[in-house]
Amino acid sequence: NEGGLDLGALTEELYKKGITDVLLEGGSEVNASFLRAGLIDKFLIYVAPKLLGGRNSLTPFTGVNIDTMDEALDVAFSSVDMFGEDIRITAYPKL
Repeated sequence: NEGGLDLGALTEELYKKGITDVLLEGGSEVNASFLRAGLIDKFLIYVAPKLLGGRNSLTPFTGVNIDTMDEALDVAFSSVDMFGEDIRITAYPKL
């Protein structure tokens, strides 16, 4: 994307090789590229009991340009699990 890897071609090639699941552990720009391409069908969101922030803090999807609630991607929570003090939320995009 934007002079980088063609994600559609990548996923097609992986599928031809029998790879149907990919775990994406990218940074905010990689995450945004896959989200813009419509290639994320499941979210595993981990929340730790720590708060970070600031004016220049990154979101998990930098560059997606979702600025209002009307533009937000709706997700359906499938499960919420605790691992020690951490929480894992499993969610799927609503179609």
